[in-house]
Amino acid sequence: MSENVRRALAAASLVLLVIAARQLKNVEKSIQDFLTANAARSAQIGGRSSLDQDPKKMQQKHGLDNLTMQLELPRSEAEVRALAPLATRPLWRSSLRWDFLFILSYVALFVSLSFPGAERTTMWESLIHCAVVAAVADCVENYTVFKLLESLDQGDVLRNTHTLIGLPIISAVKWLLVFLAIRAVSIQFEKYVTWRGLGVWLRAAATAGSWTAILTLLGLPGRPVLSLMTLISGALLIVAAAMRIGGVVPGTTVEDADRERPEPDPFSQPVLPSSPG
Repeated sequence: MSENVRRALAAASLVLLVIAARQLKNVEKSIQDFLTANAARSAQIGGRSSLDQDPKKMQQKHGLDNLTMQLELPRSEAEVRALAPLATRPLWRSSLRWDFLFILSYVALFVSLSFPGAERTTMWESLIHCAVVAAVADCVENYTVFKLLESLDQGDVLRNTHTLIGLPIISAVKWLLVFLAIRAVSIQFEKYVTWRGLGVWLRAAATAGSWTAILTLLGLPGRPVLSLMTLISGALLIVAAAMRIGGVVPGTTVEDADRERPEPDPFSQPVLPSSPG
């Protein structure tokens, strides 16, 4: 793949990412508005409206714990039912369909950020491999959410079902794989002088996100941190894509730069200024 093709792919992936992200945000806002209004109506007629059933209060409490992250990593059947009442399920399905475009977009972005001839030692340092595996896990997660919504439509009890038990596990694995893909980007960037600083920041975000995903996989709460690391990593990847579109090439490797740097002569003595008089 030529450099011009990679630049065009980076530009196209950014456009698709913006479109998908905007649609996902609009759908989530529609769900948020409905749930907030529904909770307000319940309160007015004396219905039960706890903190966990009011997503607006939930977001105020958890900050970055958005609705999508809550549905992907549910803590209980009650939380799922509070997030996805009957009227919101078409919106959730619409969100999942837009998410497939988002998945395609970030795979294209990762491919555009790969440098030709970049050496790797393991398959988990292969950027394209990590991106494809993460995308497959993301699609499996979406399929599981579809099944969860289908079970809600049928009035099934979700507690102790494979779908409810498996969804947070699948989601945590997906997030781990996404951050491993970001780590693969950082490993590649750190090999080049021009890209090294960006690579260091990406590695820090990917490391924090990976450990949070592992802790979440073990059952510990980590949704807000996952959201934060995703936002930071996303911003850094956008910067990288902009550099790629702007024509910034890999350039000199750190190894070559160190090799070209002249070594100090161990036998040379510094010239000290003579004392007056």
